[in-house]
Amino acid sequence: MQYFNFEGLIEKYSCEFTAIVSSEGKYDDSGEWVKGETREIPMTGAIIGFKESKIFRSDGTLTAKDKHLFMLTPFESCWKSVSVIFKGEKYNVEAETDNADFTGFYSYVLKYVSAFGEAGAEQ
Repeated sequence: MQYFNFEGLIEKYSCEFTAIVSSEGKYDDSGEWVKGETREIPMTGAIIGFKESKIFRSDGTLTAKDKHLFMLTPFESCWKSVSVIFKGEKYNVEAETDNADFTGFYSYVLKYVSAFGEAGAEQ
């Protein structure tokens, strides 16, 4: 049971971003290892910065460039790793809060990696 319907609020502040997803590798029928694939998928969600007080109290686990992502649909569980490209910057999806049963939305912590396309940046 949801305590409040956040759907309208999330839709109001949602924007487009690109999810870079990697699936896990697996063995095929002949026993050969097949490497997982990486895909870019356009998605929408509300991406919001953390309050300064939250960053200060995080014991160094959060920085001013880290973000919070709120979505109405979750990332697929079969994806091994997910990165997000938003406004030319790359973030790794670090954590998921598992309270969708009560809130009706999915929440993720986005850890800043680098400016996308920056010389020497991991992509």
